[in-house]
Amino acid sequence: MFYAGTALLAAGCANPINEATWHRYTAAGNAAKARGDLGTAEEAHRRAVINARVGNLGAEHEALALHNLALVKRDLCKLDEAEESLRRAYELRDKNPDTPPRNLTGTIVELAQLYYEQRRYADVAPLMERGLPLLVQLDVERVNPATFAHVLVEYADTLRNLNRTTDADNVDARVTTLVSARGIDMQQRPNRPPFDHPPCR
Repeated sequence: MFYAGTALLAAGCANPINEATWHRYTAAGNAAKARGDLGTAEEAHRRAVINARVGNLGAEHEALALHNLALVKRDLCKLDEAEESLRRAYELRDKNPDTPPRNLTGTIVELAQLYYEQRRYADVAPLMERGLPLLVQLDVERVNPATFAHVLVEYADTLRNLNRTTDADNVDARVTTLVSARGIDMQQRPNRPPFDHPPCR
């Protein structure tokens, strides 16, 4: 009876060894992605997802692993799998009060970007409308105005494709003001997510 109770307790608690393993897989996946070895990166982040689940590491560990896995799958043009992982990461982060706002915002923007590249404008709009106020709260307009401006441009294009012309014009005006005030070259794509991956054809 003692052993059964101990096993049940252990199964429901995070184990430091499992967390160390999760960190190792995450670091390996990030390093592999940075050097362009996407196959290795995909496998490492997949293992991090599994480790977070079986190790009971909590929602944010699993969400981060899913988010990382999704970005690699996107670069591999496995778009359906990337969407599935990002949607799950979004669900976990949205329901978790301990998720840092920056992490939730990052997943929202990445999922919106994935839909935008597929011209799924009806899916993009609600995510943008959720994510933009969070970007404002995080002061991204000041810290990284070029990225913020490009997000706004894609939001305006989304609105125009949904026949929300007045809303699109208002967002365009906001972009014009930002570009003028900060001297942004809109011909240069920001060299950071969600803009630094190859397009899928």
